[in-house]
Amino acid sequence: MPFIVEQPNLGRESENHLCFDPGDGRLRTVVTTEHTPDAGRSAPRVVGWLQQIALSVSKATLQQPPARLQQLGIRGEQCDRGFLDSLSP
Repeated sequence: MPFIVEQPNLGRESENHLCFDPGDGRLRTVVTTEHTPDAGRSAPRVVGWLQQIALSVSKATLQQPPARLQQLGIRGEQCDRGFLDSLSP
């Protein structure tokens, strides 16, 4: 897959996003870190652990979850990453 862009993780400075183009109009992102994960994190980074799911939705659809998550007592915010938008906890 062709490499598209490397961008720092805006929510965690010690990580980077490496984005690749699989040729189907979507990006595939690999999150990298050179640091040992914090022991206090709620989910350990081990084989089989899922950190992120990427979906293609309209901007209007992406604007809906933060308010709904807040109603449920879950923190979440929309983030403009320059070349894509995301929802981060």
